Amino acid sequence: MLNPKIKVCSKTILLMTHTRLSSFYYFPLKSFVSKLLLVLCMLATGAVNAVTYEVTFNATWSAADLEDASDYPGSAHFSPLIGTTHVQAAEFWEEGGSASFGVKKVAEEGSNSELKSELLAAKNTGTTGDVIEFSSLFGLPNSDSLEIEVEASMPFITLITMIAPSPDWFVGVSGQSLMDQGVWVENLTIDLKAYDAGTEEGDQFSLDNSATPVPEVISKLFGTDSPFQGRPTLGTLTFTLKDPPPPPPPPSSGNAAWLPAIISDLL
Repeated sequence: MLNPKIKVCSKTILLMTHTRLSSFYYFPLKSFVSKLLLVLCMLATGAVNAVTYEVTFNATWSAADLEDASDYPGSAHFSPLIGTTHVQAAEFWEEGGSASFGVKKVAEEGSNSELKSELLAAKNTGTTGDVIEFSSLFGLPNSDSLEIEVEASMPFITLITMIAPSPDWFVGVSGQSLMDQGVWVENLTIDLKAYDAGTEEGDQFSLDNSATPVPEVISKLFGTDSPFQGRPTLGTLTFTLKDPPPPPPPPSSGNAAWLPAIISDLL
């Protein structure tokens, strides 16, 4: 949704510059002067509050990651990666916590519908952004990318995908911030390690497993309960900031020292 402050800025500048409204909705501001005025107005009102990230899921899981390479399943793949951006207080999975029904269904079956309902319910409370969903990844190694919008009020991101086939194993990120001291991180790569959701028995790549009698907490997957060799990296998630916004002016320099960088970006 378009920021209302940007709407106000755009309408005001349209009147000031006599620019005609076009199919660009509130952004028919094509001249250099109009663009500069829009940027300055947005900065003055705090309207620059969302950015775009390209998210790349690079799945590298292979037979070399296992104690016995012959255990590598012929149907090895990752289920559709799912998640959302959110406020810091929102939590959907974490090591040491219990798996929700939605997380359980992703980890055991690669089914996203229940977790998607949980994410949408949280969105209705204003604590999360849009649901993020990738496609399944077969034919490993493989990768997929998509672009997401991240608001400054919700700079944390959580994602999860099933290691398939498996009892209840998954990889993902939980509550990862895309801001560092109020500044958007330009590039971030996270190694993906295996987790056990604690909801099903089994130590091999199989979907036919009995439920854990008393559900356990989410934990790192390694050792005798795992076919993996140690705790290998099964892939990476990379977050790349698209068109980074200009940095805020240093407190002591005033806005004048910052204008040349803005003007250079607009030329």
